[in-house]
Amino acid sequence: MALEKREKLGMVDKQKLIDELNEKGFYLQMPPKEDNLLEQHRESLGLSKTPDKKF
Repeated sequence: MALEKREKLGMVDKQKLIDELNEKGFYLQMPPKEDNLLEQHRESLGLSKTPDKKF
């Protein structure tokens, strides 16, 4: 794939992609980490991120 005309592929910087290809021979792009909305909601209520385990 010609990379000269592209700045980014997906969400990765072109130079990072080239470096990884040269170093490892491949590049594995993982999806971005999703926000944990339940943890955010609990924090907004003044609670801890995770409920206490009582079992």
